[in-house]
Amino acid sequence: MVWAFVDVLRNTDYGAGVPDDRIALAELYSLDQFYESRGLFFDGIFDNRITVFEALSLIGRAGRATPVLVGGQITLVRDLQRTLPVSLFSMRNIRKGSFSVNYLVQTEDSSNAAEVEYLDESNFKPKKIFVIQPGTTGNRPLSLKLFGVTNFAQADSEARYLVATNQYRRRQVSFTTEMDGFICRYGDLILVSHEMTQWGVSGEVIDFDLASKRLTLSEPVTVVPGSVIELALQDGSVVGPFEVNPGVDEFNVVVPSLTVEPYTGGVAERTRFVFGNSATFRQMAKITALQPRGIDSVEVRAVIEDNRVYSFANDAAVVAIEQGPAKFAPDEAALTYESASASQRSQYAFYARTNGRMSNEDSGYSYGSP
Repeated sequence: MVWAFVDVLRNTDYGAGVPDDRIALAELYSLDQFYESRGLFFDGIFDNRITVFEALSLIGRAGRATPVLVGGQITLVRDLQRTLPVSLFSMRNIRKGSFSVNYLVQTEDSSNAAEVEYLDESNFKPKKIFVIQPGTTGNRPLSLKLFGVTNFAQADSEARYLVATNQYRRRQVSFTTEMDGFICRYGDLILVSHEMTQWGVSGEVIDFDLASKRLTLSEPVTVVPGSVIELALQDGSVVGPFEVNPGVDEFNVVVPSLTVEPYTGGVAERTRFVFGNSATFRQMAKITALQPRGIDSVEVRAVIEDNRVYSFANDAAVVAIEQGPAKFAPDEAALTYESASASQRSQYAFYARTNGRMSNEDSGYSYGSP
């Protein structure tokens, strides 16, 4: 998959003729090793004239990745589960008035299933996979044609991923920041704290006592059981969370397990903090867009991360219905359902597909949550 991407970039006859020093080859090689280990491939033929970016996007989509330009080099970024945030954005480095949250509320018109079409490698004919959002009837599927995908396992994984992202990634944030935004890239995990949404208290560390591990904060905080603090260092990295104990007043806390010495001087930016309850003091978000606004500011757009996206997409218990030239007969589909575990029956709805369309009447069955 990766080398098809590189070929489109490098080739001077039908590609873009991009030199190697403009391609992030080392990073792409690492991604290729990941794809190889998972058995993920791109098997497609471009027989229509399209733009280079369209071709790169189609190749990347087969591997859940997006082409991006990073530091003058082109690479692919796959939507992977990440655990280490690259930066913290709070009231101290989010420009006033720029922060907004968009809640994508589920309505009766929202998609509740995924219908993914791919080309079967055994007979070179199109097949479809249908996966339903738990707790719904699956009557409003999101359709996608996966160009370059030729096996059931890969298409199945992408169908489940579509359902999971639609169900669990329902909150989007956007804000403008200064130079901090330039250290981030598409797909990075960041921490977001803001008073508008009551995601913790943020400020600066203005004094630090090494012997007692006491931090003096610029903003007042209330320490209760479960209170934690995280610190953003000068290089943008984030350390913590650390459990905190009450100090002498609301501006002081004691952090017994603190492993770094915060900067409290006046020459550079002081160490920033975010404080609150361990469950709500900040949100993890994945960057979906970065837009420079001049030489010293960046607009950041991100989606609040939910790790259930990855557990759902990789859950071996999820059963997908496949429809193609050899369709399920009603009794075969019923056997498929009967062979499912009780937990599968309670969580997923399965539809037989006949005559190229979903039909309860034709198949004679429709299963929701018994």
